[in-house]
Amino acid sequence: MGSRNYAHIVTDFLDPQGVYFGKRVISREDCTTPGQKGLDVVPVDPSVVVVLDDTESVWKGYFGNLLLIDKYDYFSQMELDESEEEGELSYALEVLTKLHSVYFDWYDNFMDCDVRELLDTRWEEIIDDQGVGMGTCASEMRCGKRERVDDQNLSVAKMQRIC
Repeated sequence: MGSRNYAHIVTDFLDPQGVYFGKRVISREDCTTPGQKGLDVVPVDPSVVVVLDDTESVWKGYFGNLLLIDKYDYFSQMELDESEEEGELSYALEVLTKLHSVYFDWYDNFMDCDVRELLDTRWEEIIDDQGVGMGTCASEMRCGKRERVDDQNLSVAKMQRIC
């Protein structure tokens, strides 16, 4: 589970002006249940929250809100980082920006929107429209949404690759 410092490094890259995240990040220091992250520490309804994380097991009960990404490796000693134009965080930013746009278009039209429903029913549209999709995908990108499937009466979670 990421530290607050790690979370701020990632959000500073994804949202340098603070338009989308502001200072709203959840890290292990905020947890109410040891070893788990939850939306109980977020002061809004879960229907409006998207979780971007590299660890699925810490989000039990919130799979519908979760977008999985690879762990972000920043090598501060060597001053190496991924390119601003390509890489996992750049691709995640494109997906989040598109999701934000689709969410508020839907909200403006229907006034009743659940981001989990968008991720479940309109996922392909979100990643394929306006240049977000296969052509912008980092080679080993594992950013994905969670999909619940039933396997012999056992409910298991499966990551759906978005590229």
